[in-house]
Amino acid sequence: MKNTIYIIVIALIACATSNTASAQQIPLFSSYNLNKVLLNPSYAGMDNRTNLFGLSRIQFAGFDNGPVTNMFTGDAGFEDKNMGLGAMLYSDKTNIINQVGIHAMYAYRVKLSKTTTLGLGFSAGVDQWALNFDQINVQDASEDLIVNSVSTASTFRGDFGVSIKSDRFLVGLAVPKLFTSGVSYTNDLTNVEVDISQIRHLVANLGYTLPIKEGVMEFNPMIVMRAATDVTPQFDANFGLNFVDKGYVSVGYRSNYAVTLGGGLILNNNFIVGYNYDKPVNEISKFTSGSHEFVLGVRLNNGKSNSKNTLSAKDKAELQNLVKVESDQRTLTDNKVKELEDKVEEYDNVIRKQDEELDRLNKLLNQSSIELEKLKTDQQAILDAALRNERSSGKNLSDEDKKEKVVNIEEALPETTASYLVVIASVKDVNKARGLQKSIERNYGLSSNLVKRGSWYFLYESSHTTGAEAVQRRGEVTKVLRPSHSRYLPWIYMQK
Repeated sequence: MKNTIYIIVIALIACATSNTASAQQIPLFSSYNLNKVLLNPSYAGMDNRTNLFGLSRIQFAGFDNGPVTNMFTGDAGFEDKNMGLGAMLYSDKTNIINQVGIHAMYAYRVKLSKTTTLGLGFSAGVDQWALNFDQINVQDASEDLIVNSVSTASTFRGDFGVSIKSDRFLVGLAVPKLFTSGVSYTNDLTNVEVDISQIRHLVANLGYTLPIKEGVMEFNPMIVMRAATDVTPQFDANFGLNFVDKGYVSVGYRSNYAVTLGGGLILNNNFIVGYNYDKPVNEISKFTSGSHEFVLGVRLNNGKSNSKNTLSAKDKAELQNLVKVESDQRTLTDNKVKELEDKVEEYDNVIRKQDEELDRLNKLLNQSSIELEKLKTDQQAILDAALRNERSSGKNLSDEDKKEKVVNIEEALPETTASYLVVIASVKDVNKARGLQKSIERNYGLSSNLVKRGSWYFLYESSHTTGAEAVQRRGEVTKVLRPSHSRYLPWIYMQK
């Protein structure tokens, strides 16, 4: 064991006797899934509760004077002010190097959506460094220069962090020691001033919450990456199973170092007792059984702004179930409304097309009416001209012609003395004429009479004593026959 101590001391002194020294300089913990301010100052007060945690980590158990880190953290959220406050007090001792620090944290949050929040955090504090050469065991106790030497220095440090949190995801990026003052002391062995570089670090994390049973059990995987200047990046993969308000278990792997197992109990929804064990998987496992980390915590609700956190797991599950039912009903209602809107739109399209067709038919009807009125006018003009010509020609008829015309009229219409016939059609074959007479009666419901004039057979619907009556009746018959759809167009035959 003494040889091992001598090796460690020699390595530390070798590092200290150079003009500068650097390494990863921030305390390392495994319970960050429980206490997230260990990763990023923007997580201070993130859950709008007051959280108090005490942690103690014994690293490399079995080594005399192995690394021991003790830390106290406290943070609180103020939802009504969109902010969180926190503090950290820690002691980190590695053999003869001892570091004590106290930091204050401030976080501000911006709502990006109903479930997503942007967090910005800053912490500032003072670190006290000490090189305790008086703790070195030497063979020659008379070497007071080494045994009684203690060098101390104080540094100022500022950290910055940013994060995005939703109801499922958590993403964060922190820069510990964004700015800091240096550490320097005088090496009493060589009277040379030695600087211990304060290097900037980078810590990134990505976490997810997957409900296994709402309000009862959750799966919480998280990946963490740590990097620093001249230091190989280190990755953590941590998988936690959270029994809501009851306890938790976790398993993880830290690259090139150890497998981590952890667990804890939550008592009365406020008190937390936890433990983590790191089992080395690299060559250092030959010299140590592993590392132990103990956690004690208290969570306190912050009044109205956090009233939902006072619910029991059962109440939370019932509340979440009600929210889900309401969401499902809202979705169903929205779907029904959308379906009705689609049908209304479909009906509107049908009505619009019907209106367009009706407009087209109205225009066609108006056009037909105009054409019919023009046709009436033209026929009336023709009739008037025919009447005039007939009267004029009647004066010049011979007595024989007049007599023959009268005889023909009497033969055709022995029962009437009317002078005007409303003629529907005319053909030269009597059989065709009789067949046409039956067809018109069958298809249009118009009865007609048959009369021969010269070589033509006239089918006339009615006879009248005045031209005005005949013109009026012709219009009525025309409407029945619908001349736009029929080959029959009534006309007036005038006889003297």
